[in-house]
Amino acid sequence: MKLLELRANQSTFHTIKFKDGLNFIIGRRENPLKSDLKKTYNGVGKSLLIYLIHFCLGSRNTKPLTKKLHTWEFTLDFKIKDDFFSATRNCSDPKYIILNNEKIKVEEFNKLMGEKIFYLTDEVTAGLSFRALISRFVRPSKESYSKFDVFHPKEDNYTRLLNNAYLLGLDPYLIERKKNIKEKMDSIKMMMKNYKNDEIFKEYFNVKAVNLDIELYDLEEQIKKLKINLQDFKIAENYGEIKEKADKVKQEINQLENEIILMEKLIENINKSLQITIDVSKDKIIKLYEEAKVQLPEMIKKTLKEVEEFNLFIKANREKRLLEQKFGLEKHIDDKKSKLNELYGEYNSHIKYLKEHGAIDDYVKLNELLNELESKKEKIEQYKILEQEYKAKKSELKIQFEEENKKTQDYLTQITNYLKEINNIFRNFSREFYKDKPGGIEIKNNTKNNKTRFDIEVKIQDDSSDGINEVKVFCYDLTVLSLKQNHKVEFLFHDSRLFTDMDPRQRIVWLHLINEFASKNNIQYIASLNEDMLLSLQDNCSKDEFEKVLKIVENNKILTLTDNSPESKLLGVQIDLAYEDN
Repeated sequence: MKLLELRANQSTFHTIKFKDGLNFIIGRRENPLKSDLKKTYNGVGKSLLIYLIHFCLGSRNTKPLTKKLHTWEFTLDFKIKDDFFSATRNCSDPKYIILNNEKIKVEEFNKLMGEKIFYLTDEVTAGLSFRALISRFVRPSKESYSKFDVFHPKEDNYTRLLNNAYLLGLDPYLIERKKNIKEKMDSIKMMMKNYKNDEIFKEYFNVKAVNLDIELYDLEEQIKKLKINLQDFKIAENYGEIKEKADKVKQEINQLENEIILMEKLIENINKSLQITIDVSKDKIIKLYEEAKVQLPEMIKKTLKEVEEFNLFIKANREKRLLEQKFGLEKHIDDKKSKLNELYGEYNSHIKYLKEHGAIDDYVKLNELLNELESKKEKIEQYKILEQEYKAKKSELKIQFEEENKKTQDYLTQITNYLKEINNIFRNFSREFYKDKPGGIEIKNNTKNNKTRFDIEVKIQDDSSDGINEVKVFCYDLTVLSLKQNHKVEFLFHDSRLFTDMDPRQRIVWLHLINEFASKNNIQYIASLNEDMLLSLQDNCSKDEFEKVLKIVENNKILTLTDNSPESKLLGVQIDLAYEDN
């Protein structure tokens, strides 16, 4: 596949005609020496060009164009070997592409291009796609230049590895099988975890050393007993009325018992009062005076006698009154105990009836309890079956996992010479930049418990230095193009972002290398460059060398975009587009 032409239906647009070999799009400032920070190389349309190429090749990110350029349509002409194709896409109707005058859906276009350019069929492993693969030859965004194997920032690790490995000529089915096995292992592990998170199981698994077999036996016994109780259960329609009567009788019993206790306490106090006697008599008083040799007059003795007789009279009346009260209380106690016995009989009769019968609510509750226990029992039985299946499946998948590890190791051993070829191609490219810093591509078998089948490492010694990441990206992309594995792509497009942090001396090496490579291998190399990237080279090489470099660029310049007016930019009009990667 090579690009031929990009055009639009608007006359202001700068049509770009691509050719074999080198193609340079130059971004130039009208006055490069003027220090106007608002005037930069950005915004003239170099990166927009890449976005438009992806738009014509079925990208999904179309909102910026549909919002700002709804009357525009863009056409990309390209060829696949000797077959010519023209793809037109209207910004107001981006769901369709007109391919060679036939209107088809974007999904159909992508499927067709996947078949024609990357040999993608229904039998080829899922995860490979035209859009993902073509982005390996036209990196779509700023993030695409952050690392050699990153083309879409939102691309997951599996899809990234699968598409990269496919273009390196590695077996995609090995990648897919490991991913599928790992997903199955994760799935059954998650299933077990979800089961344990069930509300019923939380009460079991929150307890250490739980024995589910014992729990199952206990549940079976409870269920059996509950079923018998339900079978013998007699529903009383007047259960509530009887219970209300029983409660009322119970209240009366409690009241009588309290009254009896109170009366018995009163009798106890009366008995204590009856035991109280007068300790000092008239004779004792007289004797005390005689012992003191004091003579009491007869009149006083007579008064003492009268007082004594009066006290005896009061005591007799008091005892009579207390005894009458006591007898009265005892009579009341007998009456209340008699009533209490009647109430006991009535209460026991009600309770007996309630024990032999039940309310409909109680019957429903018993049924609910039975259902709950049976549900627990079923859950545990299901879990035990699932646990057995989990252990068996886990063992099976573990065996498969190890078998796949061995198959992959055997596969890498079998293709040792091919792996050396990949490594040598990359080393030959990187050696042009760093003769004293060996580099290479190492592909290893990842045997860890993850979805990654291969570890693909691209290294250049001391690759933390400025500009080396960009060199790695360039050499890796050129290696993929050179291998010609599973694709018919014969072009490579690099944005000026790739060269921003490159050392000027590296840019010189890059230009000579790609010039020679494109010529010898009949490939198309497209790059956008800022003018200052070229001007900065003259301080790092001789005058003759600088002139040679400029001549290569001038002879292969297909478009110059400047900042002096909207007309000199790619669209030919001033329109701010917030486009991102597709």
